[in-house]
Amino acid sequence: MKEPKTVAAVRKVYLPKSLVNNLLLWKEQQETLIKNGRFSDYQFVLSNENGRPLQMEWINRQFNNLLVQCNLPKVVFHSIRHTSTTYKLLISGGDIKSVQGDNGHVKPDMVLNVYARIQDEQRREMASQMDCNFYSKLQENRC
Repeated sequence: MKEPKTVAAVRKVYLPKSLVNNLLLWKEQQETLIKNGRFSDYQFVLSNENGRPLQMEWINRQFNNLLVQCNLPKVVFHSIRHTSTTYKLLISGGDIKSVQGDNGHVKPDMVLNVYARIQDEQRREMASQMDCNFYSKLQENRC
């Protein structure tokens, strides 16, 4: 509905197959609703029940309800972007450039300074790997 903030924000987005399949199912449902005259096609992927864009207040309300239902801590909706970026870094083995491109940032510093989070589990695993790789000759049975 508006122009992206930066040139890097205009990008190809690679989606997981499971998400693509869910979006295709939703598109089929939208087409059925359009045929039945119960939905106006405004060309939005996600919309309210009549096809109009979702309002941020509604999204926040639904998100907060979901947090309560799942007994999760209260966070703002934008936190999903931070969490997603952290997991993309973990899954990619720390491939900053891929995550930068996926997020649409001009500079990799944004990924590192704003979105990357220190994960204790990965730090423990790193210590274990250091033990195995560097000290295994001294302590054969630890790995």
